[in-house]
Amino acid sequence: MHLKRTIAPPLTLADIHGSGFIYTARFPPRTSDWLPSDPSYRDAATGAQLAIAGQMPILVHAGAVTASGLDLLREAGHAALPERLHAYRHDQEAVAMLQDLVASGLRAVVQHRSPTDEFGPESWWVSPDLLAFLNNKAELGALVPAEWVPPRMLLSPRDLLSEPASTRLPCVVKAATAYSSGGGADVFVCRNTTDLARAAAAFARCEAIILEDLLSMERNLCLSFAVLPDGEVRHLGTAEQVSLADGRYDGNWLGDVPANGTAREVGHAVVARAAELGWRGCAGIDIALLRDGRIAVFDLNFRVAGSTPPVLLLEGAMSALGRNANETVARSRTWLGSGTFGHLLDAARTLLERGWLVPLATFDPTLAGRPADPPRLMGLLLGSSRDEVTDRMRELSGLGLR
Repeated sequence: MHLKRTIAPPLTLADIHGSGFIYTARFPPRTSDWLPSDPSYRDAATGAQLAIAGQMPILVHAGAVTASGLDLLREAGHAALPERLHAYRHDQEAVAMLQDLVASGLRAVVQHRSPTDEFGPESWWVSPDLLAFLNNKAELGALVPAEWVPPRMLLSPRDLLSEPASTRLPCVVKAATAYSSGGGADVFVCRNTTDLARAAAAFARCEAIILEDLLSMERNLCLSFAVLPDGEVRHLGTAEQVSLADGRYDGNWLGDVPANGTAREVGHAVVARAAELGWRGCAGIDIALLRDGRIAVFDLNFRVAGSTPPVLLLEGAMSALGRNANETVARSRTWLGSGTFGHLLDAARTLLERGWLVPLATFDPTLAGRPADPPRLMGLLLGSSRDEVTDRMRELSGLGLR
């Protein structure tokens, strides 16, 4: 099918940050044990924000910006792809390129706290200490009013094996760290003492952990916000998060997520507090709508959340495909290809022509020296209902996507 118009987000990363910056979603080595360990996952994630970059120059892994992969994004109609791409293939090259860029006068906007030997604090767009504070799960209560904080306690990992911890089952155990975390790698859902022992072993090197009540959720929302250069806080959109049984993140539902005024007000207040402290950029506030009608703020992500590009691009994607916004549901997700990168691109084009899929990013692992790893496709799968989208997800396996 032919696209009717281009897909342009209402705000780009360049709009959110202004000029004079270089953006990277790179996972630096030695950053943290609490990020997904799969190297192809980490490399692919550097391209997740391409479609919302605008004029912001980006440091990105070469596998996420292949010529054929970018051609697919252009065919989809993306109008905010960056003009200035700085592609690297390995960490040493990434560090050298980033150091050259900050030496030229740019300041670095990062998703994850970098080792201080890569570039000095004067080259960060905000204070590295502020980035660490805002993303430390132990500090949630310093930013969120007590009435919206779920029951939780700070412990040492060895205390997980004590009687007080076992009496809190079922519960969620989280790493309390000043370093980066995300993707569910820093979270254990514990339903019995065996789960607690597994969490205690995993978090043994943490100085502290958080034991939090397992919430009875009706919906698990991520509210995306941006703090603009002048300090204005703007709500970008809301998505419903999909989590696997073990707590790992598996994308989002969009388009049929009900508005919740209280959640939006609370999220706005949290981000406004961060703005007062000096934060500028994106934030994803995770809020649970509980079965008894209350809400709880259970995680703060001061970076571009996984749902931020999808919520910024959904309306434009629906318009480009000629869809009625009131009759469209979308699932954002990463799919793995069972064949070559070329096969994955062919499958994506087939789905694009059907009006089912809007690709947001791709990754060719051969450019990372890992030809045995599956290629990756990030995108929005569209339908008229969640049931239809779920049915279409099942059909994707016939095209070699899982």
